[in-house]
Amino acid sequence: MENKFSAILLSQENTDIQADENRFRQAVLSEFSNGEQILKEAARQGFTVERFRKDGERGLVLPFIPVRTAKNFSIKKHTSVQRPYTHSHDFYELIYVHRGECVQICKRKNIVSSQGDLCIISPETVHSMERCSEGDVILKAVVPRKLYNLCSEGILPAFEGIKTFRTKGRIEYLIAKLVGEELFCGRLHEKVVQSYLTLLFAELQRASEKEKSSIEIKAEEYVRENIKNATLQSFAQKLGYSSNYLSRLIKEKTGDNFRQILIQTRMEFSLKLLDETTMSVEDIAAETGYENASGFYKQFFLFYGMTPMQYRNTLQ
Repeated sequence: MENKFSAILLSQENTDIQADENRFRQAVLSEFSNGEQILKEAARQGFTVERFRKDGERGLVLPFIPVRTAKNFSIKKHTSVQRPYTHSHDFYELIYVHRGECVQICKRKNIVSSQGDLCIISPETVHSMERCSEGDVILKAVVPRKLYNLCSEGILPAFEGIKTFRTKGRIEYLIAKLVGEELFCGRLHEKVVQSYLTLLFAELQRASEKEKSSIEIKAEEYVRENIKNATLQSFAQKLGYSSNYLSRLIKEKTGDNFRQILIQTRMEFSLKLLDETTMSVEDIAAETGYENASGFYKQFFLFYGMTPMQYRNTLQ
């Protein structure tokens, strides 16, 4: 997925870099509900797009908060030319750190998100985002209120401000699918985006509700360290338990059995290899502990609803 992201995100980066004064004015008018007011004040102070690239909002003193506005869903990269500026918006914003680190400032406090973190920012929240560093890949999704309410109703509780989630596995997959759908805008685009957002919110809520027990943490650590040959028997031996007792303990504390934890951890590791390496599917199958590729293919499809190559080609 890294190669797929690269060309797309470089294009977005270049678009921002090449923006001239006229494009900047058009962007302000279309993206801010008080855009005319912003441009009038900027002109009065002699503030240009070049000054913004160099200094961000520093030097431009506004007696009001810029308010971003949007009627449609969109998702794009937080590009390096975008300087910090304090603002709010009339929509929900999703910030996902695919790689690197993201720093936001809200109520004079720094909120630091690292790789795999996803933030949801509610409307009217006043905040700013620090400029990203080289190598950072931070995705920003605009979700209008009506769409957010439709997709989150009965799933995510209402909140104000910034709410952070730790993502993995299926959540990362759904974000990738949203990016792909937004970029290539296929038939029934709005319905597909709505479906993916609903699934994303459901997975986020599931993850936030499930507080891991110590035995689940230990089980996942054990599987990661022994990804190719992890067994309940060897895990029990490591802890000094009988296999039957450990099996009952895992079920009682997690609701899952050891095999389910094993599959979950292996699938998450396979996503990482598909995402970050050029290894063949056969090699990934072997690396994640499957005796043959067909068994890996079958398990991957059952878990994610697509083949490993379809996942790898999601954004091609």
